Amino acid sequence: MTIRTTPTLARLALAFFMASTLSAFAANEFGEMFGSYVPQPDVTDRRQMTYVWQAYSLKYADLGKNLVPAGRSADVLNCVAGDLSPAWREAMVRQANVYRAVAGLDSVGVADRAANDRAMAAALIQQRYWELTDLSSNGGYPFNHYPKTTDACYTILGAQGSAMSDISVGGWYTSPNPLNWDSDSDLFFPQVYVDDAGSNNAAVGHRQSFLNPALTQFAVGSVAGVVQRVPPTVLGTIGIGTGNVMTPISNFQPGAAPYVQFWPPQNSFLPFDWYPDGSGRWSLNCTACDASQATVSLLRDGQVIPLSTHTGQSLLVWTLPDSARYNFPPPQDVVFDVSIKNVKVGGVATDYAYKVTVFDAVKEVANNIYPATNFAGIWDAIPSGENGWGFNLALGTRGTPFGTWYTYGADGQPLWLVVPGGTWTTPWSFTGDIYQTTGTPYTQTYSPAQFQIWKVGTVTYQFSDKAHASMSWTMLDGTSGSKQMVPYVEVPQVYRDGVNYSGIWATLPAENGWGFSIQHGWSTIFGVWYTYDTDGKPLWVVLPGGTWTDAKTYEGTLYTATGSGFSKPWDQSAWHIAPAGTAKLLFNGQNDAIFTLTVNGVTNTKRVSRYERY
Repeated sequence: MTIRTTPTLARLALAFFMASTLSAFAANEFGEMFGSYVPQPDVTDRRQMTYVWQAYSLKYADLGKNLVPAGRSADVLNCVAGDLSPAWREAMVRQANVYRAVAGLDSVGVADRAANDRAMAAALIQQRYWELTDLSSNGGYPFNHYPKTTDACYTILGAQGSAMSDISVGGWYTSPNPLNWDSDSDLFFPQVYVDDAGSNNAAVGHRQSFLNPALTQFAVGSVAGVVQRVPPTVLGTIGIGTGNVMTPISNFQPGAAPYVQFWPPQNSFLPFDWYPDGSGRWSLNCTACDASQATVSLLRDGQVIPLSTHTGQSLLVWTLPDSARYNFPPPQDVVFDVSIKNVKVGGVATDYAYKVTVFDAVKEVANNIYPATNFAGIWDAIPSGENGWGFNLALGTRGTPFGTWYTYGADGQPLWLVVPGGTWTTPWSFTGDIYQTTGTPYTQTYSPAQFQIWKVGTVTYQFSDKAHASMSWTMLDGTSGSKQMVPYVEVPQVYRDGVNYSGIWATLPAENGWGFSIQHGWSTIFGVWYTYDTDGKPLWVVLPGGTWTDAKTYEGTLYTATGSGFSKPWDQSAWHIAPAGTAKLLFNGQNDAIFTLTVNGVTNTKRVSRYERY
């Protein structure tokens, strides 16, 4: 939904790309606009795991279109670490959050500038170490957590970063241009860290740092080299590698609740891309427990698999032999049965028994209809020259659409309609029923008896790509219409690291027919409160921007609008906008917030939870 303000309100106007720029920006399937946040799927739900894999996981066969520009500015020969594009750094952290979400953990954000500068300095040291060191003289390790002052590009800052970070080198880019680092494989490193292969990683320390419940942020550094070498795994080609550094930043609190964590997760349907086929290492990591005397056994498709184990006070790792791993997607589901005995949890011997089903998500998508990509967000009728009109689409973790249509009734007053579900008839099209509601006026205490809902029509959304769609509807009163739509995108002039709060937020405890839609793009929040006016009829109020007053609080002015009824041709002269009050959004967590909204002198304070994520 676009709200273009009058000249006196120009400070609050949202900036938008022209069509050509918008298309180039939004065509990126990986979706820079959605920040680092990844919703947690129910790992026991095969459809959820497939959709989250499809929406957030990099696809090997289609690498190029999933990546954002890395924007590296290092001058390696002069030992200048440079920086990265904020979008690419977000993408790196988002890939880490994919694994955290599957493990049932909250997403983490991007660290501050100082931490990222330290990571960049460390990446520079590691890249030069890899290029200039005779690896045969140090056991073949291509990196060094404790660089010496004599190492190339040594700095105290880089040495500090090297000592406290996860480090990897490689990231080969071999074609068509080895020097084009805007499209490289560095974004696979989170997968490499969580897999945690290598003879020196028996304790899966990288995995533990990535899946640490106390983790809050990652700093990211990446520096491309200058020396062309032959990658050992890609014989016959020549490429240039990168030094990659990811620094975990945690906020461990004494007395934090103990946890027991499994990777792969218990009773999960696991897309093959997330299976640790490189290391063959499965793990149980726990606090306030003792796994040193634990034993583990494993069946694959009913057959006993011999294991090697590594145990510690709070860690159990069991490794499958090479013959029992898969270096390619399995031709059919592979079912593992795991039995763990004698883990002392709080001094009590505890046993675990569970299954993990590994499957080929590519085939799953081909055999079932899922949205082709993440189409969630606010869509505008800008191609029609219409202002103050939009459709907000959320996609749940199963890919199920939930839409809210912000428009105007026949009398020109604000009207919102809801599409609380729908069916993907193709990967590029869904159809759902449209409903209208009435409910408790925002001036009164919520009463469930006042909520009424009834079907008023059907709508079809047809996407031609991620940046263009058509919306067509047929109402039960016989009227119909259609619009050409493009997504709302904010120009990323000011970047804000941290959690992305986009989604549909609903009250706790639940109040039917009430919600707040947020599009959080870069530094700005664009919100729409859909509620009921004093007569109980639908009312929506828009927050077209505002200010972060601190790290968790966003405040801005609310507006109401009137315009042409959706069943009539658009009349720009009928559109008017007026200030209506203020909003204060206090985010207590990724999915928990307090909204204080004042409209026409009436204040509502609601505790809300994100119930549909973008």
